[in-house]
Amino acid sequence: GVPAEIFVNPPAAIERYLAREQADARPLTAHMLATGAVILDRDPVVERLRRRARELLAGPPALTPQQLTSARYMTACLLEDAVDVAKHDPPTADLLLSQAVVAMLHFLCRRSGRFVPRGKELLAEAEALDAEAGQLARRFFAVPDLEGRLALAGQLADRTIGARGFFEWEATPEPVDS
Repeated sequence: GVPAEIFVNPPAAIERYLAREQADARPLTAHMLATGAVILDRDPVVERLRRRARELLAGPPALTPQQLTSARYMTACLLEDAVDVAKHDPPTADLLLSQAVVAMLHFLCRRSGRFVPRGKELLAEAEALDAEAGQLARRFFAVPDLEGRLALAGQLADRTIGARGFFEWEATPEPVDS
């Protein structure tokens, strides 16, 4: 009667998961390792990985300003896409709006130097970080009509990402593999 997950991976793969998820501020593997119960431990590497996971969770996510700007831009574009199709394709607009609002809440967490929580904790975390943003998000998901959802998503965008669509920004040049 107890939910369980069998997690079998080589240590190098787990290290990659930890690094990738830390860079995205979504430490799912670290959370599992730090809070889960080990059933079989035949090597000291298990405790080393668990210790590493606890260390990662104890600090803030390692996000660059470039990553934050990119996330902000992608979120603003999702909202703009929803507005673009609202009149002729309301179901698609609603889908895009929901994605945009979730991305806004993720951005709020990242901008605040916090990890993005699991979905079941996202609204509560948003309210803890910014009560007004959290309440706008709750209202967004409770309002049944598209017009009301569009208005609330716009207000939430103003509060979290400070944009409602395309905005100019300069990316840091990235090396190109030849």
